[in-house]
Amino acid sequence: MNWQQLHIFEAEYQSRPALIYQNETITYHELENHLNNITEILSDVGFPGSNRRIGIFMENRPGFVYSILAAIKLQASCVLLNKGFKQFELQDYLAETGTKLLLADKTTEEIIQALPQAKEITGLDLPADISLWAVNFPDTVAIPPAAVPVPEDQEFILLFTSGSSGKSRIVPRSYANVGDELVHFSKAIALTAEDRIVCPAPLYHSYAFNVALLPAIYKRATLVLNDTFFPNKFIQYVAEERPTLFAGVPFMYGLLNRTYLKEAPDFSSLRFCFSSGAKVTETLNNEFRERFGKSINTLYGSSEAGTVTVRTDDVQSGNADSVGKPIGGKHIRIVDEDDTPVSDGETGHLQIKSRATTSGYLNNPELNQQLFQNDWFLTGDIGRISEDGSLHLTGRKSTFINVAGSKVDPGEVEQTLRAHPAIKECVVLGTPDDISGEIVTAFIESSTEITEDTIIEFCLENLADYKVPRRIIIQKALPRSATGKILKKYLLEEL
Repeated sequence: MNWQQLHIFEAEYQSRPALIYQNETITYHELENHLNNITEILSDVGFPGSNRRIGIFMENRPGFVYSILAAIKLQASCVLLNKGFKQFELQDYLAETGTKLLLADKTTEEIIQALPQAKEITGLDLPADISLWAVNFPDTVAIPPAAVPVPEDQEFILLFTSGSSGKSRIVPRSYANVGDELVHFSKAIALTAEDRIVCPAPLYHSYAFNVALLPAIYKRATLVLNDTFFPNKFIQYVAEERPTLFAGVPFMYGLLNRTYLKEAPDFSSLRFCFSSGAKVTETLNNEFRERFGKSINTLYGSSEAGTVTVRTDDVQSGNADSVGKPIGGKHIRIVDEDDTPVSDGETGHLQIKSRATTSGYLNNPELNQQLFQNDWFLTGDIGRISEDGSLHLTGRKSTFINVAGSKVDPGEVEQTLRAHPAIKECVVLGTPDDISGEIVTAFIESSTEITEDTIIEFCLENLADYKVPRRIIIQKALPRSATGKILKKYLLEEL
């Protein structure tokens, strides 16, 4: 992917709406002016120079799109920072990636101001609500050297995905990786300039970035940005403004299914209602289909590989467990414990191979050796491939908790809890929840007086909000086996 491939500013598209945010419509001509402004300012402060990485720390607002497109024009690398990061997380990840420059908006400025290493660069004629920050960390990180002209394998984005060590894994994807996905996904859903994509899912996540933002710009469609999701307003918007695509998550579909309807909703304009990040149950899909007359079109993908499969058919009762067929350029296989491919219908470990897949995690050679083998990415997911080529997921080797589409590593939460002086031991598990799919539940062993409020307050200071336990059970002693191992099954039985 390169700037010429986007070709979004041809004369015939200048007056077309590019972005809609709240009551503001931004044409492609206006979008071009804003991104050119940012491009010039970044060039004036010496970016990209030898360090091509720039942090993007923003909400779902026009400034996010301006910043991404300015970075693409400069052939830079965008570090997509989760808006839920706490100060210590932001500081660690900026240092680990060697990010020296940061674009932010009003919703994230406060946390940046608290960083002793950050200083705002003032006196710039940036679009409203955008600020530029210099971040001064020691040069301990090796940054890939810049090449002119920039090759396709040049790093384009750095994403953060849950890791088993208590920290997020950092996923670099190149211009070639993302460009391959962009072309094949847009073709798979027959995206055109006439489409209007509503996206309340966060753009700093791989899902919304690759399914909504980039395809909309690539095909000169219209991207409708939401930084909040209110079911009643969304239902009204769909009826009145007639969008064609919705990039949601199961949590949002659950809210829509529970929303009081004053009148029959009109979702007839929607071609696809996409969902990713968590399982779409048959009950969830059936309820949505009955209420709104549309199926939920599941996508399967990952930060490492991008969108892998998508359902474009009518999802009816009895066939909701499939996550679709691979899009162009994606190869999937199911293998057994010996890494031998199994027959269709047999369950095993899912592996992915494509030009869109990252070559490995940043600064993690041991894990790369484990999970990236002979051009195949070992996902850790368990599933099967049916005779028609559809992928069916049945489980996962790892123990991540899926909170409304956000993955929580229980080891990270346990590590945080153990740092509290009153907590002797703890276990963190995912437990079912009607709204979020799963919630983080913490079992605490403490011989001193400690309250749930104290624990929650401590977690809020040290974890992103979605990782904070929503249910806490305090005990004087956790159940253990004869060898001292905590018996998690008995903890679950207590619930």
